[in-house]
Amino acid sequence: MPIVCPISFESLTTDEMRAFDRPVMHCAFTVQSELGRLCDEFIYKNSFRQRLRRSGFDVVTELPIELSFGRFAKTFYVDAVVNNRVPYELKVVRQLTTEHESQLLTYMLLMKANRGKLVNFRSERVESRFVNTSITWEERHRFGVDKQNWGGDSAFCMMVEALVHDWGTCLSGSMYTQAVTANLGGDEVVVQELPLSLENQFVGNQKFRLYAPDVAFGITTFNREDLSKQASHLRRLVAAAQLRSMYWVNVARHEVVL
Repeated sequence: MPIVCPISFESLTTDEMRAFDRPVMHCAFTVQSELGRLCDEFIYKNSFRQRLRRSGFDVVTELPIELSFGRFAKTFYVDAVVNNRVPYELKVVRQLTTEHESQLLTYMLLMKANRGKLVNFRSERVESRFVNTSITWEERHRFGVDKQNWGGDSAFCMMVEALVHDWGTCLSGSMYTQAVTANLGGDEVVVQELPLSLENQFVGNQKFRLYAPDVAFGITTFNREDLSKQASHLRRLVAAAQLRSMYWVNVARHEVVL
C-alpha cells in the first residue's frame, strides 16, 4: 500500500469537533499553567499525554503514517491522536504559522481525517488553531491529466502519473519531488550544480534536479491561472543554465499538467 495509517478516522462536524476539543484544551491549559512556557517540547508532549490519560482519554502518541512509492519510503509521526478521533500537533514556537497548518493538513490528508488541531505551548497563553479540510480521499484521486504540451521522455511521464494515482493530489510539491528523486537514484545522483550565465558571463552555480545531463525537472502545485507566469521564469532559468529543457509537472487539485 502506498499510504498506511493504523487508525481509520471518522468525519466530524464543526459542533462535534468543538465539543470534543473543549476538555482536551482544558488539559493543555492546565499543563502550561503548571509548567510555564519555557520547557522543551518533549516535556509538554509527555505532560499533555499524562494529563489527558488521567482525564479519561485514550491517547496514541507518535502515530506513524507510512508513505511509499517504488524506491521511496518515508514515515511521518503525528504527535498525538486522542480517542482515535482527532490528531493534535504540538508545538513550542514563538507563534503558529501557515507552515505549521500545512504540515498538519498534510498529515490529515494522508490519514483521511477532516479535522485536527495545532497547539502551541510557548506563547504567553496556549495558542491553538483548528485545521479543517473538506477534501476527501476520493476527490484527491479524481483528476485529469493534461499532456498537450508534453514532448519529453514517456517513462518520466508514466512515473509521475503513477505517483499521483497512488498518493492523490493536494500534497506538497516537495513530497512528489522527493519520491521522483528517490526513484531516479537519489539526491547524490539527481541533484547537481550547474553554472548560470547572463550575457555570456558566469554569475554562479545553481542546484538543479536532473533527469538527464541537459534536462532538469521540477514539480509544483500552483493554481492553473498561475502557470503562465511560472513558465516565463522557468524558461529564463533554463536558458541561463544552457539546459536543453526542463520537465515541469504541476499537480493541482483536479488536474496534473505536464
